[in-house]
Amino acid sequence: MLFAAVATLVGLAGAVLLRGRQSFFWWGALLIGGLAAIAYAGASLGNAMAFKVYYSLGASMFPGWVGIGSLQVAFGRRLARWPAVFILALSALQLGLTLPAGVNQAALAALNGSNGEGILIPGAWIGPTVLFNTLGLGFAAVAAFFAWWRAFRYQGAETAAVAIGLSLVVLGVLARSAAVYRMLAAAGAPSAFMLLDALAFALVLAGAYVSRRLPTPLAKALNAA
Repeated sequence: MLFAAVATLVGLAGAVLLRGRQSFFWWGALLIGGLAAIAYAGASLGNAMAFKVYYSLGASMFPGWVGIGSLQVAFGRRLARWPAVFILALSALQLGLTLPAGVNQAALAALNGSNGEGILIPGAWIGPTVLFNTLGLGFAAVAAFFAWWRAFRYQGAETAAVAIGLSLVVLGVLARSAAVYRMLAAAGAPSAFMLLDALAFALVLAGAYVSRRLPTPLAKALNAA
């Protein structure tokens, strides 16, 4: 519950800080993440619907929304329009397929701060979940790669800021991946999953701010070079 509260605070605070200042999808991703953390707290008390809300938002939609926000920053909203429409439609589909899904009550009772694997009974919801996580990381990585190409070609503080900011966002998506969670579990802290969410939200927020403007010491070092 404590870790879920930390993730909620970071996610919702990040959404408040970004509102009206950055990509709608980055703002939306942090809002989604904060709401998912609230739902996770409810799931920790044994509420099956709360877990399904968490899984729809946090485990599925969050990375996809982050990825679209990254595309918009790197390529502009016009070029990212159709991927954005697809992600919005996929979000509705995800909710429509996940909320009616069956829940393994015994596994839910043993959630205990873990990532919730094996709680939802397999069904059609798996497709959108895989797409969200695959496309989310893919979109963010492509955006960061393009931003670094521009940064090397058009050297300057602005292009460097976008490249570094998008790299932080990619790290945010990776921070809550299954591979990182397995490392956490191997380290003996499988119940601290929501701390990975809090870290992911913080990295996305930091990336959003850095992409707009480099921190002063880094900008001075770049100009001196």
